[in-house]
Amino acid sequence: MLTMITVMILIGVAAVRVAQRNSLVCEYRYQLFELRDRLRQLAIRDEPASRSWLFAYFDSTTAKAVGLLPDLTVWQLLALENVYKNDPRFKLLSKNLDIELAKPQHREFKAFEEELIKTLGAYLFERHRTLLMTVEVADHLSAGIRQTIQETKRKSLEVAIKSPETSTLGDFAPCPA
Repeated sequence: MLTMITVMILIGVAAVRVAQRNSLVCEYRYQLFELRDRLRQLAIRDEPASRSWLFAYFDSTTAKAVGLLPDLTVWQLLALENVYKNDPRFKLLSKNLDIELAKPQHREFKAFEEELIKTLGAYLFERHRTLLMTVEVADHLSAGIRQTIQETKRKSLEVAIKSPETSTLGDFAPCPA
């Protein structure tokens, strides 16, 4: 009976997690659509911007992000970063993008890039909330472990200089009255 209740609880928890992730994906898709709409409004206001490769790049990248959102994870991004960290073509493309975005006439595109990164980062933070809480707890725990180790080390050294097995304190210290 207990096993059946446990299984039902686990199924319920899994269902809630799926529903939460679907809701999160939906929420962030709307945010990405809003960003894309602002980008397109920029293109309407500024005709040269609409002909820029930056517009095409950000418009298509945002659309692609909308489609990939359900599958986007921290792990995937870490793997991708590892794959492309030494790729010369990727480095060249990144450098060219940075050069273009540094130009004063493209400051709105730079702001868009920052907002896109911020939005995707917020999504990943929300999606991996449990992971981030675990890392935070581990960080506090490791600080606690470090403190415990230091305290244990201090106490061990005190024992080493005070105990009869390792010191001569008993031979020289006056006995309490």
